Amino acid sequence: MGMEQEFKVSNECLEKFKIQYNIKGMAVCGESGEVCEETVQSWKEQLSVILAGYSPQDILNMDETGKF
Repeated sequence: MGMEQEFKVSNECLEKFKIQYNIKGMAVCGESGEVCEETVQSWKEQLSVILAGYSPQDILNMDETGKF
C-alpha cells in the first residue's frame, strides 16, 4: 500500500499537452512609455472577450508571479 511512484513526463508529452490545450508562453517586456495609448485601449476592449471563457482562478497575472 505505501508504494508511491514519482510522476515523470517526457518533453514530447508536454508539447502535445500544450498544443492540445493551446498553452503558450509569451513574454511582453519593455518600458511602459513605449506603448501607444491606442494599443492599450484596443487590448482593454479585447481582454474581456478573450477571458470570457475562463474562470477567475484560471487567469494568471504575470506581473504577480516574479517570473522576470
